[in-house]
Amino acid sequence: MIRKLFRFLPPRLKHRVSLLIGFLGAGTVIVNLIVLFVYLNSFLKNNIEHIIDSNFKINEYNLTEAILYDDVYTIFETLKKITENSPYISDIYLFDKNKRYVLDSKVKRDAKTLQDFDKVNFKRVKTIKIKDEPIGYLVFLIDQMFIINEIKNNLLNLAMINFAIIFFGVMLGLYLTKILIRPMNSFINQINELDYDKLPFKTSVPEYASYEIKKLSDTLNNMSERLAAALNKLYEEERKVRKNEKLASIGMMAAGLAHELKNPIMTINLIVYQLKKCSAANNSCSEDLKVIQNEANRLVKRINEFLEYSKPVDVRKADVEVESINYELRQYVMKRFDNVSLKIIYDLKKIYTDKEKLLQVLLNLINNSIEAKANEIIMKVTRDNSDIIIEFEDNGEGISLESEDKIFMPFYTTKSSGTGLGLAICDMIITAMDGELVFERGRENGAKFIIRLRDAYVC
Repeated sequence: MIRKLFRFLPPRLKHRVSLLIGFLGAGTVIVNLIVLFVYLNSFLKNNIEHIIDSNFKINEYNLTEAILYDDVYTIFETLKKITENSPYISDIYLFDKNKRYVLDSKVKRDAKTLQDFDKVNFKRVKTIKIKDEPIGYLVFLIDQMFIINEIKNNLLNLAMINFAIIFFGVMLGLYLTKILIRPMNSFINQINELDYDKLPFKTSVPEYASYEIKKLSDTLNNMSERLAAALNKLYEEERKVRKNEKLASIGMMAAGLAHELKNPIMTINLIVYQLKKCSAANNSCSEDLKVIQNEANRLVKRINEFLEYSKPVDVRKADVEVESINYELRQYVMKRFDNVSLKIIYDLKKIYTDKEKLLQVLLNLINNSIEAKANEIIMKVTRDNSDIIIEFEDNGEGISLESEDKIFMPFYTTKSSGTGLGLAICDMIITAMDGELVFERGRENGAKFIIRLRDAYVC
């Protein structure tokens, strides 16, 4: 039943508000009219009783004396005066103690009243007594039409006032509704004009907007931010998938090529080794064979790098003492490089990671820094909630602007010698460890790498 009534509701909010105000106003008018009718009816009855009692008490002595002396003129004038001064009283009849008609204030001699005044409606009877003995009866006839007209006039006036209030209430409601829904209309227009290619977007509502509209605007803004973050993550994952697919094909090709090249080179190395034994007395021949062997070894090293990049990373995580990583990195720098300062700042005890793989990445970054003529390297190990952040920064020559977006690409290098797989392998290892490796420009134009290891914090 209620659902059927909803079909008749107007679609616009301001019209619904007007309809609601109209219904409430009409209900208020009906209740007011009923209350006023009951009140007026009770008030008029009580008022008429009071008027009759007052007039009777005032004139009781004169009427008693006039009845005793049969002073008809005084009785008539008294009753006439009471009738003229009281609009609610249409006539007053006087009956003797035997209930016989004597006179009335308008000399009407109403037959119905004369027959049996006990059965007459809208009347009040007062008994005139002397020492508790009745000597006459006064019948006050109440003007029924006057009372009905009085009630009608009061109800009509109240109805007009109430309808006027309803009218102005509806007009005021429409105006206020227009003001109140203005923020909603503005909000809807902003949503319709949104460019979903430019996330996150920002909607705004006026200060006087309701709490619900402000909350809706804030919720939509938060949703847009989360959507933008989700889309960016999705685009990044898609980029990584494409990159991995491409690298997988390159890796397969590199693995095949490395396999094809490695066997002949190993054969060359073996033959060179045998020839060196045979030509030990010939210095010139020995030198040539040495060059051949060095070049062959260099090719083997590069092929091994290709093979490492082409195969999947086997990650074995465990709780690792940060101090042990600090010790091994310092020992590596102290034994191999002079005049190079390595400063490691940390206040953590343990992290959850693959120690060997992490050391491989950090050692590669240290070698790159030293090759870039850095003499100072700073590492900071900090915590971000459950993630571990490792900031690696040096004061070397840095990386050029045109190379920033390419440094993690396989086979890209700016060195005269090198395969361009170092940072690509580092990125692959960190990704396999559920982490992220990014580059930033460091101090003094040096390089800065940030490693984020997700959920790696222990204590």
